[in-house]
Amino acid sequence: MRTVQHLFNAIDDRAARPENGRSDAALVERINRFQREVLRYPHPDGRVDPEGRTLQMLLARAGERMRARRPAPPADADDSWTSWAQGQLAELQRAMAGAWSSLFADRSRERRVSAPSPAGRTAGKSATPAAPAPAASGGAARKLTDRDYIDAAARLGRDIDPLLVRALATVESGGRSGFGADGLPKIAFEGHWFRKLTKKRYDETHPLLSYPYKTKAGWQWQKNNKDHATAWRTLREAMALDADAALQSTSWGMCQVLGANYWKCGYKDVFAFVEAMKAGERGQLEAFVGYCLKTPGMVSALRRKDFTGMARAYNGDDYGTYDKQFAREYKALGGKV
Repeated sequence: MRTVQHLFNAIDDRAARPENGRSDAALVERINRFQREVLRYPHPDGRVDPEGRTLQMLLARAGERMRARRPAPPADADDSWTSWAQGQLAELQRAMAGAWSSLFADRSRERRVSAPSPAGRTAGKSATPAAPAPAASGGAARKLTDRDYIDAAARLGRDIDPLLVRALATVESGGRSGFGADGLPKIAFEGHWFRKLTKKRYDETHPLLSYPYKTKAGWQWQKNNKDHATAWRTLREAMALDADAALQSTSWGMCQVLGANYWKCGYKDVFAFVEAMKAGERGQLEAFVGYCLKTPGMVSALRRKDFTGMARAYNGDDYGTYDKQFAREYKALGGKV
């Protein structure tokens, strides 16, 4: 990061900023502006990759400024500037490769997250015996069966009606699959959670991704999640800022379990949790079970068939009409209150 800051300062010393090695919002905006105005990128990404065009152009512009400030080379040393530039490029590329190694790891995870799981792929290992990794499920291809719901209810307690589990999953998924047509899980990005996990760092630069909680499904939420493709595009934009926080700030699958609850579901980190969400609806149902077991009041509400208690425990105090929706779906499935 310090290298990038140095190059920008070399290009325009009138707008010099501290070379402290921090990747803050001001630096990202400076990169975006350079990509937009100089490179003519229609969609700047705020990145400076070791072998990328942004770094090459930064080096070229900085070199031009330095040549303009330094005395001309001797007549018999025509290749001196070329040698200098090549040496600078090699040195800076080495520095950039080290500085961006952790970001490349995030980008690699981002590509894996954005790719549908192959059919038959098994989810990652669970961190605790309480939430075993779901069996290979063929991703979006394998649908849940009555046996799956019966097993899930049994894990919650012998006196839990499987129809309650099915009713909740049906309401949360809108009666549809936990996957979109592209083979990726249904998701919803929760900007107020992203704001919390990133400590309000992106409130000003990315107000659609980082905003305070005001009301359930406010206008930012509606804009970010208006359809499946938009929700995934929103998630990718947030991952470019902070992959871990973005995944934790997303509700996943047919039961819409928030990524921040990965530990309740028995996974070591949110990336393992996401792999389970992608592996199939069975993994998504397992996440629901793990979440219920670790959420105070949820199992007892299921046992009592207390739909208000279920809605509050699962969705928080601002649960809207979920209690009525749960009750209505449970009765429609043949459940007896």
